[in-house]
Amino acid sequence: GVNEKGLAVLSAAASTIPKKKRLAMPQAEHSALRTLLSDCATVDEALTHTELWLGPKFLMLADADKIAYVEIAPEGIYRIKTVSNSPLVHTNYYLDPSLADTNEKTGISSTTRYARMSSLLQDSQHPYDMQDFIRFSQDQSDGPDNSIWRTGSRPAGEQTLGTLIFRLQKGQAPEIYVKIRYSPDDQGQEDIFTADGSQLFAE
Repeated sequence: GVNEKGLAVLSAAASTIPKKKRLAMPQAEHSALRTLLSDCATVDEALTHTELWLGPKFLMLADADKIAYVEIAPEGIYRIKTVSNSPLVHTNYYLDPSLADTNEKTGISSTTRYARMSSLLQDSQHPYDMQDFIRFSQDQSDGPDNSIWRTGSRPAGEQTLGTLIFRLQKGQAPEIYVKIRYSPDDQGQEDIFTADGSQLFAE
């Protein structure tokens, strides 16, 4: 999600730990996503809420000045990485070397997509704009099962069903790009909104 103050927060399960095991582990009392979007305006403010760093998951945070991710391992162990003025990429497994042993399984699709996004960001010129990230999100260079935008080689196989992109600029309402597929044959419906509620376009 993204709030009107210009803070974007994404939360993802640490799926390299089996779901049944994750759910049995101690969890934070409150939702990190809800709390951070309600209470914080910046990445730095969000990173003070260490009471939320419990329960295996990954958080990505961004404002107009800074990007960060928080890797939260079992038992409240966590690692934070922040950057300003450079790209930051994450996926669904632990990247910090000190947490590598936490990954019980790491799929080829995850590692391939992580490498591809890292390469796209390295090879592109700064500053990025919304169209750059839309193009990155649609990349299919690694086939139907391992590309960033996965169409799936089997009807019941894993597919990419949506894309969410935030554009954060100082003094401006955040822009939100959404693309959703409703079926395997659907090419996807695209919309761009601003956090003040206005719609820039819809297709």
